[in-house]
Amino acid sequence: MGFGADGASSPYKTGFRAGSRDSGRSPASDWDNYTKALPLLVERMRGITIENRDGLHVTSCFDGPDTVHNLDPPYHPDTRRRGGRQHHGGVYRHEMDEAGHEQLLTHLQELEGMILLSGYRCALYDDVLIDWFRHDFQTYADGGRPRTESLWLNPAARAGTQLSLLDGVPI
Repeated sequence: MGFGADGASSPYKTGFRAGSRDSGRSPASDWDNYTKALPLLVERMRGITIENRDGLHVTSCFDGPDTVHNLDPPYHPDTRRRGGRQHHGGVYRHEMDEAGHEQLLTHLQELEGMILLSGYRCALYDDVLIDWFRHDFQTYADGGRPRTESLWLNPAARAGTQLSLLDGVPI
């Protein structure tokens, strides 16, 4: 049980935990390992800008042929399930409805830069991103349930020579 911004209890997980069922490690031992990785993280983040503003505005401001846009929007409503039932919002502070996803995809088509878009496959994305490369991979979500996530690359990203994150995946 977590707590919302107003202090009221919420049935959704907060991201914090007291122990790990998977590894048997405590959060304290995980934090000890983070200090060893911190110098690598600092080096990796050098020169990277993280913005907490409207994504459409930010991508427009920073767009250019050498820009890499890494987008992980809220999941499309058609891909959301809870308890085996379709669920359309209300879990996260910031949600996106069908119209919001349509607006995002239209906007992305207008950008010059290399775009990496994360999410779950759905009919809207299949219909709009027909000339984008999609890589599907198995992952776990919501308490360890297996899911298939997708990463879409626009034609500029697919042609980009600096993208090595999909080493071994033919694009």
